[in-house]
Amino acid sequence: MSNPQHNGRVFFEQNYPQYNLFTGGDNNNNSNNNSNNNNNGIDGSISHTQESTPLSQQYFSSRNLNLVQNNIIQAIRLRGFDIGRQDDLQVQIIMRSIFLSFSKNLYQDIRQQINKLNEMVVEEAVKKIIPEIKQYIQYIKDISTPRHIISHSQHISSKTQLGGFDMTIPKPE
Repeated sequence: MSNPQHNGRVFFEQNYPQYNLFTGGDNNNNSNNNSNNNNNGIDGSISHTQESTPLSQQYFSSRNLNLVQNNIIQAIRLRGFDIGRQDDLQVQIIMRSIFLSFSKNLYQDIRQQINKLNEMVVEEAVKKIIPEIKQYIQYIKDISTPRHIISHSQHISSKTQLGGFDMTIPKPE
């Protein structure tokens, strides 16, 4: 009658190779197409807020965005999950926030400043991605296991049908 593989809710035939959170368009992890589509937004990330500096030009470059994307993938992989490239716009939002909050805008040691900012971006992205992966895994687990149906309540009183309350109305004295 009931097949243990088909529990009446959702049936999954395969394991999940990746967790592509924040992906848009195709899921082929084609980093060249993904980064080129948003290239014009990278360079202008802070153009309305601050002057362009050598630090901002290098930090918001396509090359640095690709580096941050790879670092995010590696950091998540070290925590036991395999993800694809994240949406460039979402990563740029985090990068902009970190840049505006923590950049020193010094004209020397630009590479070290970028490395420090990149570490902060990766740390922030990982703090957002890990809980989403765990929520997704729990969601898949919840929808693929049978529901627990609670049994009907039982009448526990033999005195009356209202659970043992005395329903006599007192007479006025």
